[in-house]
Amino acid sequence: MPRPLLACLLACLPLAAEPRGEVLPVLRCPPVAQPPTIDGRLDDPCWTQAVVSGPFVTPSGAAATYVTTVRLAHDAAKFYLAVECADPDPGKLVSAHTQRDSDVYLDDCVEVFVDGDLDFRTYHHFLVNPGNVQRDESGDLEGSPQYDVGWNQVWPSATRRTDKGWVVELALPLAPLGIPLTPEPVIGLNVCRSSATGGLSCLAPTHGGFHDPHRHAMVVLAQGAAPVAVEPGGLEPLLDASPGRHEATLAAPSGLKAEWRTYTGRGLRTSTFVTQPGSALSWDLGGAGSLNLCLILRDAAGQVVAVHNVVVQVPLVYNVALGHRLPAPSWLSLWWAESMHKVMPDRTAPPDRDEAAEMSCAGNEVEACQVVVRAQGGASVTVEPPLFRGPRASIPAGRVRLYRVACVNVDEPTDAYGGTGRYPDPLLPVTGSVPVAEGENTVLWVQVSVPKRQPRGRYEGALVLRAEGKEPVRVPIRLRVYGFDLTDETHTATAYGLGPDWEYLHVSDRAQQEEVFVKYLQAFREHRLSPYEPFAFHPMRYELLGQGEAITVSHDFADFDQAAARYLDEWKLNGFNFPAMPGSIAGHERFTPEYNRLHKLIYGPMTEHLREKGWLSKAYSYWYDEPEEAAYPYVVAGMDLLGRDCPGLTRLITEQIEPGLVGHVDLWCPVLSNYQPKLAPERQQRGELVWWYVCTGPRSPYPNNFIDHPGLHHRIRFWMMEKYGVTGSLYWATTYWRGKDSKLRNPWEAGMSVSPDGGYWGNGDGMLLYPACGEPAAAPCLDGPVVTQRIEILRDGLEDREYFWSLRQLVARALRMGGRATGRGRSTRVSQALSAAYEALGSPDRLAESLTQFDHDPAHLLAERAAMAEALEALTPALR
Repeated sequence: MPRPLLACLLACLPLAAEPRGEVLPVLRCPPVAQPPTIDGRLDDPCWTQAVVSGPFVTPSGAAATYVTTVRLAHDAAKFYLAVECADPDPGKLVSAHTQRDSDVYLDDCVEVFVDGDLDFRTYHHFLVNPGNVQRDESGDLEGSPQYDVGWNQVWPSATRRTDKGWVVELALPLAPLGIPLTPEPVIGLNVCRSSATGGLSCLAPTHGGFHDPHRHAMVVLAQGAAPVAVEPGGLEPLLDASPGRHEATLAAPSGLKAEWRTYTGRGLRTSTFVTQPGSALSWDLGGAGSLNLCLILRDAAGQVVAVHNVVVQVPLVYNVALGHRLPAPSWLSLWWAESMHKVMPDRTAPPDRDEAAEMSCAGNEVEACQVVVRAQGGASVTVEPPLFRGPRASIPAGRVRLYRVACVNVDEPTDAYGGTGRYPDPLLPVTGSVPVAEGENTVLWVQVSVPKRQPRGRYEGALVLRAEGKEPVRVPIRLRVYGFDLTDETHTATAYGLGPDWEYLHVSDRAQQEEVFVKYLQAFREHRLSPYEPFAFHPMRYELLGQGEAITVSHDFADFDQAAARYLDEWKLNGFNFPAMPGSIAGHERFTPEYNRLHKLIYGPMTEHLREKGWLSKAYSYWYDEPEEAAYPYVVAGMDLLGRDCPGLTRLITEQIEPGLVGHVDLWCPVLSNYQPKLAPERQQRGELVWWYVCTGPRSPYPNNFIDHPGLHHRIRFWMMEKYGVTGSLYWATTYWRGKDSKLRNPWEAGMSVSPDGGYWGNGDGMLLYPACGEPAAAPCLDGPVVTQRIEILRDGLEDREYFWSLRQLVARALRMGGRATGRGRSTRVSQALSAAYEALGSPDRLAESLTQFDHDPAHLLAERAAMAEALEALTPALR
């Protein structure tokens, strides 16, 4: 099919090696004299005159599973759409919702998004399922709340099922859509489809959720025959998404009316001018995120002769507003940033100025800040850690660590949140001098671990930088220590995969493997994480004695008990996988009668031993991963066997809450995007647990652990857990150093995690720890892992939840005291402190409206954390 007359010239331009600009589709929608009859049958003459869309794609831009075709037409009053949805099995179409404005998006459905005034922010949303049940709402990308389902209009629609799928026909009134009264208005449009069996697809790829007017196609509501098309040149710079000011010289015929629309982080800017030789387009990509550059050209009659629309993605890490400039001598540029910021080597210094770097934390908490150094001509700098002194005490020198933030190449963005370039990730301990390369940032990670019972107050120290021939430079750092301690226990359950790759490390001797494993396990302990298998070298052992039905079992718990006393009681790991469902026992396959008999003899006493030792509450059985619906009966059989033989053992499944599994699961752990906020509380009220996990997905607009996601994304999920009452976090691996065909792959060389079949899993997926050897070792590498900025930020999120836990404990205590909290103004102090505590406990709702709509400004999260700390400081003495 030929491309629409106004198809953008930029689509034919050669792209740069690492383009961030994306050309969006442009369609010219013809007027019709006779509107269609909205009956779901596409036999009206107007549909032969309509413009027909190109093929639908997935949100990421890949080919869609099922074909979807859209026809568009309009008249003076309405905008008409006909959508044909191919489906190989129409009998499986889902149309469960029957009430208007219900959750139609959970069914098979067609969704239409219209940005009538082309402001790239506000839009209207129309949905219809195969049962012709409608939902409509207005949307505001920056609004709170974002959606208003109370917005209702009358818009005829009709659906019809066919032997090839289903069809929807609808007519949208133009007046309520905010379309300007110009001769040929240009609107933003996306048509999207949800299929229960074919997944998500759309007219214009969104690289995330559908609710993104940045990435709409452009539609010209034409008034007559198409005029002569204009293909201006000079527009190649539109594809350049680097931060800063840009300019392009427009090559176009003189006398055209030009409308130049740019939507950046500072809102929409519109300028109009008449083209002439040397006409210039200018724009400033000083912000970050999805930014739009749209040029509309009209002839003297007002008809549109060209539309060029580009969306560019400036990664959030390039937001120049993040960070604080510090005083420095002329040869040096200095600034600091909080630990959540990822400082790219080429990022410019922030405009905001500060006198000192700042940190704050409780006793038994770890906190860090970053000092960014750039030297004219480069330098070799010796770094001395700060010694923090307060009015009554000092922080022990051994409690301060220095790292240099290293970078990893990211050649392919994970999603719309990401980008390409050298991304900060590994943290290298500083020993001796630090090279400061010319023309780029060197980032120093200053970490403080505050002891328990450290006197509260404000401490001051200075990072000292020394370079040959220069006066020493003191970088002041202020540390506020709060008047409370975090407990050694971590009250958010974690289950993170830990399995050092022995082939990569070239370690085959079992004693050496255990030596290295303990070092990796220590890294988990320092970051409040618990692995699936802390007892990999110290399992509960058993021996089968006898033969046939006379078999008995002898157990040996001595080695396990010694390790468990260390890891569970002393180190406070809060969970472990109890491998109580082997695939076979003594050659008997799972669920055969002899397997079942032996299973009870082996694992029943093990369970009872864990109960007697007080460790059963930390054990779970994670024996089946992400089951398909067809496997549910098999999963139920295994869960029921565990329930009979191992009473009290928590049965975990990485699956959303499904009717076919209810009653057989103790711990639901869906992937983040499948968390069900309505069903989860119901299961929790019945005594079941709900966790969630991320892995290779979900991607934008969800937060994940990817290297090229902003640091806040690794931390905000724990605030979301607080919002939804989710009690645990699971992650599949931290030491995945393999690639295509499961061959060893050096994670230091490239950030992208590669699946065994060669697919892209996302940058840094499964790699929260790096091997100390920079490439597969030729001799045994017995060093512990190199930690990452990401795992540090994950610990920050876990410690944030400890603030919530401590504050809830104090609130409960105050409520239990009731009328006893009286005397000499005490009642007033408790009342005021409780009010502040309740306000602080509401912070997750202020930071995260949903799992995809959340505050991206780290300063807001830190402000909420500070308010929570102050509430803790106020309530603690009020209850004494």
